[in-house]
Amino acid sequence: MRKDEVIIISSCLAGVKCRYNGKDKKAIWFDSLKERYRIIDLCPEVLAGMKIPRSAMEFLGGDGEKVWSGEGKVINRDGEDVTELLKKGALRALDICKKYKVKYIILKEKSPSCGVHKVYYKDRGLDYGIGVWTYLLKKENYYIFNEEEFGDFLKRGL
Repeated sequence: MRKDEVIIISSCLAGVKCRYNGKDKKAIWFDSLKERYRIIDLCPEVLAGMKIPRSAMEFLGGDGEKVWSGEGKVINRDGEDVTELLKKGALRALDICKKYKVKYIILKEKSPSCGVHKVYYKDRGLDYGIGVWTYLLKKENYYIFNEEEFGDFLKRGL
């Protein structure tokens, strides 16, 4: 990769205080990455107009795939259905990926938008599943990593 190539990263991993609790989860490797590559940080939840901080969210009836098929939804801890907001943010974020011809995308694990392997469910807590935006990215065949996988990838010489 070169500086003219773009990597998309979850905003919270880039140090932006945009998580549900108003905090970030800045990745330890982020500063060295931004020195070498063009980085665009995205938060689909913020792109959808959700406030910071906001109520935590959980899946009901299935993960991101089930949300897009109409079988699942996302409920915040205040009991509000935020499914359509998450879908709106995911579509906006996907448009940005397409615009910049992104190859690699690094997402925050366990997020209702960005979870790569695990997300939170209302009925069973943390379990296997993918986020609402992650599902769209997988359908488009992007290279997707969570923060740990990308750290391991960097060690191998990206």
